[in-house]
Amino acid sequence: MKEKLGFIGLGNMGLPMSINFLRAGYEVFGFDINAKAIDRFIAEDGVGLATLQDVIKQSDVIMTSLPTPQAVEQVYKAQDVILQHAKQGTLSD
Repeated sequence: MKEKLGFIGLGNMGLPMSINFLRAGYEVFGFDINAKAIDRFIAEDGVGLATLQDVIKQSDVIMTSLPTPQAVEQVYKAQDVILQHAKQGTLSD
């Protein structure tokens, strides 16, 4: 069974990358602060979610494509978000 993927940031890079995962047969959950980006993602059969926390709860793997260092810091330091749910593993896991 394929892992469930989470994608945070569905802009110029994130949307095409998430669509490629959808076309490869993955279930992809997505979030963006831009509602139009989420609508485009949903139109490609992605599962658009309302919050970062929702994406993290639904996904086995989280990917981000964020436009600025400030956005990266905000997402990764947000309370009860990515770093708090990270699993330690190796590339062979």
